[in-house]
Amino acid sequence: MKKIAVLGAVVTAAFVMAILLWSNADQTREGEVAQEGGGLAAERDRVSVPAEVVFPVEVAVARRGDLVKRIQAHGMLRAHRVVGIVARVSGEVIAVPVKNGAYVREGELLVKIDDQEYRLALERAATALLSAQMEYRLMSGALLFETADSLKLAKDLEEAERRYREAEEQYRNGMMTEEDFVRVRREYEVEMAYARAHRSDVIANKSGLSSAREQYERAKMNVALTQIRAPFSGYVADCDVRPAMHIQVGTELMKLVDVSRMYVDVEVLESEIAALREGGNAEVSLTSYAGETFKGSIVAINPLVDAKTRTIRVTIELKQGEKSKGDGMQRQLRAGMFATVKIAAHVFRARLLVPKEALLMRDQRALVFVAQDGLAKWHYVDVGEGNEEFIEIESGIVAGDTVIVDGHYTLAHDARVRIEGNK
Repeated sequence: MKKIAVLGAVVTAAFVMAILLWSNADQTREGEVAQEGGGLAAERDRVSVPAEVVFPVEVAVARRGDLVKRIQAHGMLRAHRVVGIVARVSGEVIAVPVKNGAYVREGELLVKIDDQEYRLALERAATALLSAQMEYRLMSGALLFETADSLKLAKDLEEAERRYREAEEQYRNGMMTEEDFVRVRREYEVEMAYARAHRSDVIANKSGLSSAREQYERAKMNVALTQIRAPFSGYVADCDVRPAMHIQVGTELMKLVDVSRMYVDVEVLESEIAALREGGNAEVSLTSYAGETFKGSIVAINPLVDAKTRTIRVTIELKQGEKSKGDGMQRQLRAGMFATVKIAAHVFRARLLVPKEALLMRDQRALVFVAQDGLAKWHYVDVGEGNEEFIEIESGIVAGDTVIVDGHYTLAHDARVRIEGNK
């Protein structure tokens, strides 16, 4: 019995020893794979996936290009010009051929005011002008307005100027009162005006021709002002005037908006302004057109820094009718739209770039999956600069590699994948 017990113990010990030797050998092989694959075997042990499972993924090609880092800010769109159309004559409105949102061209009629009274005033002014012209003709032939002796006029003017200069010196030295100085100056100005006045000008003034012509031109202008026309091409806004309304001088009838050029003013931190310059590129996205971007450029940088916010105002210009990156259709840009602006600040040339979505973190290390021969290959990478879209890869993959950007969060090394989209 003792021999049987001893034999059983020996067999058991041998069996245990064999198991231990087999386990050590397997661990040694896995350790070698781990050293060669940079920890890939350990990851494979953690995630066990049946060989027949295929993961659908989307991919993108790693490429070299310029990485643009942008400054983001917010603002409101404003039009190139917004002008209030104001009545310059009073009267009853008889026609408003436009409405809010209508596009009008320069010179197009906006509002028509009843002009009957103004036409009557024009006729009266024309009659008065004719009468003054006749009076002027009669007075021109009269001997009363003979040409004055030019030598005598020049001598009188010279004497008046001498008295004025003397009075000016005395007044400056306190030897003449202000009233006396004003009197001498007035006499000098009269002599100067008389000497320089042309004979026809004097007759025109005496005959009332000058005043009559002024009244006629004013009456003609008032008739023209009863037709209010667009000073430039644009869109009608805030039009509240209606036919039969009586309006007064100075009443704002509507606004005219010129959207041929659009701007957005944003506030940029003082610390970031060194990277900006006039003419620099910018992208503008609008809440009204989600998912689309519009091209713009910096047209002005305010030289003053706001003392409270430590920011500087930067103005971006967009052109109306600029085609977006969306469906290619033109979009109507409107003043007051909320805008998000991304201004190109730093450009890093010829960098190896992948979409930001491709980057994963495992064990506090950055990695990407590369789709190769239907398998997902795990690659640790070193990253550099990045923006909201792309990340720079300094080492780990090469240009032309197909990196997985979607469907890769649960992948393991050498997992089978099926490409269903390319970004």
